[in-house]
Amino acid sequence: HFQSLVARRVEDFCFEAETCLVGFQPQNFHHLAGLILYYNTALHYYLHLSADDSHGPYLGVLQTDCGVSSMVQTPLVRVQRRDLSRVYLRASVRDTRLQFSYSLDHKHWMSIGPELDATKLSDDYGGLHFTGAFVGLCAQDLQGLGLTADFEFLSYRPLPLPKAPE
Repeated sequence: HFQSLVARRVEDFCFEAETCLVGFQPQNFHHLAGLILYYNTALHYYLHLSADDSHGPYLGVLQTDCGVSSMVQTPLVRVQRRDLSRVYLRASVRDTRLQFSYSLDHKHWMSIGPELDATKLSDDYGGLHFTGAFVGLCAQDLQGLGLTADFEFLSYRPLPLPKAPE
C-alpha cells in the first residue's frame, strides 16, 4: 500500500485552505487523493476524489471520528472523466464549523457534504491529545499499482474572526 500525506499546521480559528488536483485518474475505491484536515489517524476529515466500479469517479467526504470511518454525505458527487484535468478542493473553517467545497473551473464553487464540527480536530476532543490540527494533501494507492496524484498548490489563508453579537 502506498500512502502520502504532506501537511501544515493550522494556526487560525478561521481560515481557508485550497488545492488543485491535476489529472488524477482513480480506477477504483483503492485510489484516493484530496484535501485533508487532520488531527491524527483516528480524527480527520478528508475531501477526496476516488472511483467506484459501478459509477466511476466521484468526490466524497470521509470522516474518521475516534477511529471509526464513514462517508458523511450521500449521494456522492459524480465527476465525468473528461472533467478530471483540474479539480479544485477547498476547506473553509469558521470558528467551530468546517465546510468543504469543490470547483472544476476555479470560479464556480459548490459545497459538498454537510457543515462539519471543526472542534473535533482540537486537543480537547476525545481524550488527551497534544499535536494540534493540520491541513494538507493526501493520496493513497492501496493496490500498490504506482498510481500517482499531482497537486498544483496548497494555499492557506487566515480569515477574520466572526464578530461577537452585541
